[in-house]
Amino acid sequence: MQTKIPEKVIYVRPEWIKVQDLPKVFVGVGKQTCERFARLMYDNDDFSDGVMKPTTKLTLVEYDRFVEFLKYMDDTKFK
Repeated sequence: MQTKIPEKVIYVRPEWIKVQDLPKVFVGVGKQTCERFARLMYDNDDFSDGVMKPTTKLTLVEYDRFVEFLKYMDDTKFK
């Protein structure tokens, strides 16, 4: 019996991601590193709009803002 392969595969990237799921999206970045980046992002006034904390145990990060924050960190790492 052959498995039928779909003709089109659509990947939908969620707008908001749980911090615990970020390592699945950014392969090679650990859970603790993602949590630290989310904390830094939350504390930074320019990027805090990309972090939501609806409960004490749930933190959501907006994907596009997180990527912008990583680029910002890359640009300012030696300044």
